[in-house]
Amino acid sequence: MRKILIFLFILLTLIFSKECEILNIYGSFEEGKLTGWEKIDGRCEYKIVEDARDGKYALNISAKEAKYFSPGIKINPDIIWDTKKSLKVSFSIKFLQRYNGYFVSFYLKGKPIEKEKPVYRFYYFIIHSGEKEFNLIKEAKKVWGWDNEKERLNAFEGIIPNNYTFLSWIGKNVQTGSWDLKQNIWFDFEFDLKDSLNIEGKPEIPEKIEIFEVGFLNYIYDTTNWIVDNVKLKEE
Repeated sequence: MRKILIFLFILLTLIFSKECEILNIYGSFEEGKLTGWEKIDGRCEYKIVEDARDGKYALNISAKEAKYFSPGIKINPDIIWDTKKSLKVSFSIKFLQRYNGYFVSFYLKGKPIEKEKPVYRFYYFIIHSGEKEFNLIKEAKKVWGWDNEKERLNAFEGIIPNNYTFLSWIGKNVQTGSWDLKQNIWFDFEFDLKDSLNIEGKPEIPEKIEIFEVGFLNYIYDTTNWIVDNVKLKEE
């Protein structure tokens, strides 16, 4: 019995240590590592760089001659969000070129406590390069269940046009026109996930949602090159 208790103590210590390690560097890429973070598409180059916004290191995601795929980075934070409270999200991005695929987005995924479904998806578009910006971006809309067949990003499977998917455009600071992407400047973003609950047409929202995935997605045609740093989630 004593051996079993010792084993369980060691196991819990290891699990807790791993969680602490992830939480301690959450939002940063210190020590030149991706601890806790996962690469979404291995065809891109994921490089730790010293050109950082907060701390010594940041993450550069880049690819050339890439056709129609979705690189990015994600983490599984296991955060319980009390939907009556604010969940503040902030991050910093620097774009290193004028043309940057089709779009870059920040997203979160959550589900009710102890239930697998429904999955709530919150997508925030940062940039959208190209002449065919869809109306969600042009009109700076915030919507649940975007399902306009003509305007939908059909080729991108990550954004599901159902009642549990929230879409928002937050990229006015970095882009003022179809191709006017501002380069080599750090842009800081901050928003409150709770604001999405004030939008007309929202689904029934449970009192608590488990945020199980947080990340960035970049849909590419041809080329991409950007740096991300200082990612934070904070309930208030």
